[in-house]
Formats: sequence, C-alpha cells, structure tokens
Amino acid sequence: ELDGVADQIDEHLPQPCCIADNLCRHAGIDIHRQLEPLTVRLSGQQFETLDHTLFDVERVEVLRGPQGTLFGRNTIAGAVQYISVKPGFDGVSGFVEGTGGNFGRADFSGALNAPLGDTLALRLSVASRERDGYVHDDLNNIDRGSDDTKQGRLQLRWTPTDKLGIDLKAEAVNQESNGRAFTVAQINANTVLVRISTGQMPGPPTIPETRPYNSSLLLPSSEHYRIRGLNAPEFFEFDYKIGQGTISYKFTDNITLTSISAYSKSTSDYGTDVDGVPISIISTTGHEEIELFTEELRLSGSSFGGAFNWTTGAYYYDEVRSTGAGTFRLGNGSSLPFQLGQSNRAGAISDLSSKAYALYAQGTYDLTDRLSGTLGLRYSSEEVEFQEFPPFLGPLQLSSIAKFTDTSPYVGLNFQANPDLMAFVKASKGFRAGGNQVVSQFPLPSVMVPFEQETAWTYEVGTRMEFMGRRLRINPTVFYTDWTDIQFNALNPIGIPYTYNAGDATIKGAELEMLFAATDRWLLNGSVSLLDGHYTRINPAILASGELTLDDDMQQSPEKKYTAGVRYTLPLSNDGRIVANANYAWVDTIRSAVTRPTTVQLPSYSLVNAQVQYVAPNDRWSVTLFGTNLTDEYYLSGGISLLSGPGALLHDPARPREYGATLRFNF
Repeated sequence: ELDGVADQIDEHLPQPCCIADNLCRHAGIDIHRQLEPLTVRLSGQQFETLDHTLFDVERVEVLRGPQGTLFGRNTIAGAVQYISVKPGFDGVSGFVEGTGGNFGRADFSGALNAPLGDTLALRLSVASRERDGYVHDDLNNIDRGSDDTKQGRLQLRWTPTDKLGIDLKAEAVNQESNGRAFTVAQINANTVLVRISTGQMPGPPTIPETRPYNSSLLLPSSEHYRIRGLNAPEFFEFDYKIGQGTISYKFTDNITLTSISAYSKSTSDYGTDVDGVPISIISTTGHEEIELFTEELRLSGSSFGGAFNWTTGAYYYDEVRSTGAGTFRLGNGSSLPFQLGQSNRAGAISDLSSKAYALYAQGTYDLTDRLSGTLGLRYSSEEVEFQEFPPFLGPLQLSSIAKFTDTSPYVGLNFQANPDLMAFVKASKGFRAGGNQVVSQFPLPSVMVPFEQETAWTYEVGTRMEFMGRRLRINPTVFYTDWTDIQFNALNPIGIPYTYNAGDATIKGAELEMLFAATDRWLLNGSVSLLDGHYTRINPAILASGELTLDDDMQQSPEKKYTAGVRYTLPLSNDGRIVANANYAWVDTIRSAVTRPTTVQLPSYSLVNAQVQYVAPNDRWSVTLFGTNLTDEYYLSGGISLLSGPGALLHDPARPREYGATLRFNF
C-alpha cells in the first residue's frame, strides 16, 4: 500500500480516531488482548499511566467499532493495538533518542537489536520520562501532576526452522506522580461534611480541625493552574510487569497455528485528598494488585486458492484483582481513621476474580474479483466472583458469584468498484460483562449491588476513494450504534465511585477524513466528526432520583470535532531534508460525567501543535524542535462535581504550552 499518498505519511501526522469516539473515551477498551489498560480512576479523577507500548513501536493499529469477534473481551467500542519492533537478523542496529523541554522535561529512549546467530536475535529497549507538575500547591509549595516513568522491554526471537517461530518478551514499567493536576472551581461550604469538619456542626463522626478555622481556606482556586493546597497525602505509584510468549507453527504454506501466552502483575498505591482544600474533610489511601493470565490458541489460513481467508481459535482469561487495606478519613486525620476492613488473604480487603472463556471464528470469502464478504462469531462466557470485608462491618463478609454469556457476530461486505474506489458496509456487536460490588451506606450496613452486562451493536457504511493519481484520498463514513445497559461510574455523597447501568442509548455519527499530496513537498490532511447521541431509556432507579433524564446529553460525546494539518518537506543538496509539520484541532463542548450531580460541562477548545525536523543523509541522525498547545489555551480534560458531599467542584486542566527539542541517532 505504500505508494501515492501513503508513502508520504509519517509518524508525526495526526491520525484522527473519531468513529465511536463517544464510546472509546470510557468503554474500557483493551489495549491488547494480552495486556491491561494502564489507567486508574480514583474518585472521579484519572491518573493516566504512560502506556508501556508507546516506545520503539513498529506501527499502531486503530480498530474502530466493536471488535468482539476477534479481539473479544471488553472491546465494545474498538481497540488500539501497538505493535512493538521485533528482533531482526540483519545485523546490529538501534537508536538513541533524548528530549528536553520546559516543565523540567527530560526523556530518554533507546534500543539495541543484535542477532545472536542465524536463528536467534535479541532486542533490548529502554525509556524514561520525567516531567514536572503544572498546577501549583500553595500550602506545600510543589507543582502537582508530575511524571517520573521508567520502562524496559527485552525480546528474543528464535526461528529454529522455516516452520517454527518463537517470540519471548518481558516488560516492566514503574511510574510515580505527586498527585492529580486539578483546580478547585467552586466550594459549597454548607454541606454537612464541610460544616462538621470546620467545627460549624460539632458531633460525630468527625472532630473539627485543631487549628483555628479560617473561612479563606475554603475559597476556590485563585488562578488557572493553582490550588490553595492539600493537607492529606496526594501521590500515585504504579508498577507493572509482564511476560509473554508467542509460538507459531506453519503446517503448510496456508495454515498456521499460533499460541499466545501472557502473565502480568501490577501494583498501585495512591493517596488522594478528595476535597482538594486545606481543610480535613475527606482523604483516602489505598493499595491494589492485579494478576492476569491469558492464553489464546489460534488457527488461521487460506483455502480455495486464496479466495477464503479464515481465523478460528479459543481464548482464556484469568484475573484476580485484590484491594489492600487502606485508610478512609472523615475530618481531622488524627481523629478517626477508618481502616477499610481486613481479610484473610494477605491483607486484602476485597478480591475480584474474573474468568473468561471464548470460542471464535471469522472468515472472508472473495465472492467475485470485486466483492468480498466477511462473517464472524464469538461465544463468550465469563464468571465474576467478588468478596469483600466492607468497612464498618467488622468480621462480616459479603460475597457473590455472577455469570455472563454472550454471542457476538460480525458481518461485512467490501466492494472494490475500481482501483480507486472501495465501499463497505458492516455490522458488529460488542460485549462487556457485568458484576457485583459492595456499596457502603455509612453509617448503615454495606450492601451488595449488582450491575448488568452491556452490549453495543454498531452499523457502519463508508467508502475509501482516491483521485488525481492517488494524490487525494477521501474517506467518508457514517455509523449508528445501539447501546444497551450502559455501565458507568457514579459517586456516592462522599466521593466513592460505584458502577451502575445508566440505561440505553442510540448514537448516530458521520466522519470525513482527507489526505491531499498537493505537490511532492506539500501534504495536507483534515477531518470532520459529527456525533448525535441520545438516551432512549433511563434506569428507573436513576430516573427516580433525578440524577439523569432522557433530555441529558451523553457523557464524553462532543457533537463536533475538526482537525487540519499540513506537512512540508524540503530536500537538501546533501541528501538530507527538513520536515515541518503543523496541525490544528477543535473539540466541541463535552459533558464530563453521566449524572447531573457529578458532571462538569467542559467548554470547547482548540489546539495548535507544530514541529520542525532536520533529518541527516541516510537517516543517520535527526534533530527536532517542537511545541504543543502553542496558543497556551486553558482548557479542561475532565472534571467532577463533589458539591453535595466534600463540597468541591474540581476541574482537570490540560497541560499548558510546552516546547522542547529531540535529538536522535540511528545506528
């Protein structure tokens, strides 16, 4: 495919992913079938860990819409698959790259590829990233939102015969942060929790601050990137390790059997000052461990002279998620620290065990030399076992076992009208299992509350068109999604998240993408995305509470998005080149959360990014100057309202203008 427009696309161009974007923002997409999404959400605030696959990658595959047939578990909206560079046999090679910039940015990455013989090769990749925070905490005189990440990957490839290939991989990630980068936009000083904590309403369950109360401590943030301060621990530490083995064997030139086995373990420790003010209202600390084993056995091949390409297989998923004893404090931390229970499993206070099994098959048959059809089917069975020693119940234990099954089909047609025009239509279903959870009703006893599995059917029609000798590519697409029993995180009055089913919704959307190689030096790109999502049914309990109605907008669903970009390549007389890129993006207003009491309306915003790169002859080295958010626009990436409990309205500002330089050497 690398001709015409395609051979002018490089890693610096924006690659819009707008189809089903309203789902992609929160639907729990599995980054890999073998890997966990590296995102942790605490009381509505999100810590995004550095995705360990985003360095030394060969390509990124964006799979839009439900991918239930082949990718399976939780890919209800799509999947993003990062393919790392594999060890090669063409000699010793690699690269070293360093980046420096404002906010104390200091990044390093490198890779070494070394053949160890004719059939064995090794590739070692390492990376680190350091960035200071950007929201100043006045009380503690630090900048919140820092990132210190170290990661490494070791791969071995062994091909003892032409038919057998073995790939082994080990990865590790360590990330530390000094807490959330957020601001306090509003304070409700009249909530019960605030009045108790400030001594205005003495009595249990808290004791007022020992220091004299000053109402100025409850004033909202005075500047865009500034908070008055936090008086409880605020941090996040994350460790992740994975080992993966892939064995493939070719029975014939047309049939291959592949086994993919993986084991991973991650640990997270966090502390968060939920209320975000210097008064002791609510704070938490916690610990979580996740152990995951997956096995996939896949048989793929082609038949009937290559007219029929097929894949079938079986998949097994085994996860144990353990939450360790932490603290939950109301009011002055020295008064009543509540330990979140104890259990007999290595100090864990809750265990969530998920076991999933699946059988799948998908095939594409060339009906004619222009028309091909695809059929796929996946059967999934998942058992979720949950047990918890909830707070305030002493030795009592709550437990449950829930089972879920689903059959997810895929059907599609591709029509190649001519070499420059392809049209397609497809329908696919996605599935995510439900579960049970303990909901604390302090001071009342905790209860077990179930939530149902969710499904989404997406119907998509589009064309891929090329004109002017393949210099112009236009990709229009329309889609319709029918989403049932939508799962979402709601917050109780003291800021603890729980999963509920909001109801049903339908989403209509259209997308237009364009690439235009105007000359040999100029490449233009742009996209437009339109979304229209509405609830068609609200869970009766949520409807009765007034938290959500049929008239409310869907969360994380901007009605419009636009992007535009340009790249200019200037060849030099020494066979080097200068490449300049600039891109612009505009995103419409977004509702941050599902329910009315917790949502924040995020205003529309626009971004401008640019870079200039010099590439030496034979790509031996390069230097790049770059800038992001060049207009220094203040915009919000998220937010949560806790006005009815801890009393704060919290905003998550995105990073301000950043700039820097990258130097890379290839060998």
